[in-house]
Amino acid sequence: QLDIIPTSALFISLYFLLKDHLSPASILFGLALGMKFHILAAFPFFLIYIWKNLGLKKVLHFSLISVSVYLFISLPWYFSEGFRVIVLFNEKQSLIFEAVYKIGSWNLYVGILSLFILVLRFATYSKINRDLLVS
Repeated sequence: QLDIIPTSALFISLYFLLKDHLSPASILFGLALGMKFHILAAFPFFLIYIWKNLGLKKVLHFSLISVSVYLFISLPWYFSEGFRVIVLFNEKQSLIFEAVYKIGSWNLYVGILSLFILVLRFATYSKINRDLLVS
């Protein structure tokens, strides 16, 4: 697996975001997302940073371009049964639902809950600077 290419695209996207160049940042983020779907975990952090520092209009700008680039790359493949089985619904991706903490009849999915808590905590900061985003 070649994770270095989408990870590089993600970090270059972060670089452009920190320089307030949203269009190249969003294009690169969409490309990274199109290469590896797990990049989606960084999306809420990017959006919260943009919202707190640049405003809601810029969040919509970043989201629209990123999602458009992702769909442009991936949408043609969604109609292929092989793509859906191998990429979207494979065994390895379903492992995130294996770490379950049961409380009575409730199932708490640890991976998803952890990400939710991190995003929620990040969003509660009154001011988010570059150092906080990068850390």
